[in-house]
Amino acid sequence: MTCSDLAFAELEAKLTPANPTDAIKSVYFFDFLDLTNTHLIEESDLEEALIDHLEKFILELGNGFCFEARQKRMLIDDEYYFVDLVFYHRILKCHILIDLKIDKFKHEHLSQLNSYVGYFKDQVKQADDYVPVGILLCTEKR
Repeated sequence: MTCSDLAFAELEAKLTPANPTDAIKSVYFFDFLDLTNTHLIEESDLEEALIDHLEKFILELGNGFCFEARQKRMLIDDEYYFVDLVFYHRILKCHILIDLKIDKFKHEHLSQLNSYVGYFKDQVKQADDYVPVGILLCTEKR
């Protein structure tokens, strides 16, 4: 089975997710960005390219994603932090926070994203929303 076949099979299973983890893919293809020198790209350049191609990016994410914010500012313990991209998932009825990293996975990236998810759970989530979901997009696995 090719990567495309695996991604398609995963996408089919996520069209009607039963829970948040069913809605999140583990493999994404961003070929539509046409980025050159991907090993030299900055996070802000990647974010800009994703925003420039927002329709294709949302389609790659899957069914139900609605764009809400870019560089959403949060005040956590008297310090401002910014989550790269915020979506609301209309089927799951929860916020999806995407943090972009242009290097390989590090545990501190996950800790930072967990702080963002906690903030949204405490400060943004409505009574009828489900718990927010965080997606950490890294250029390399660990």
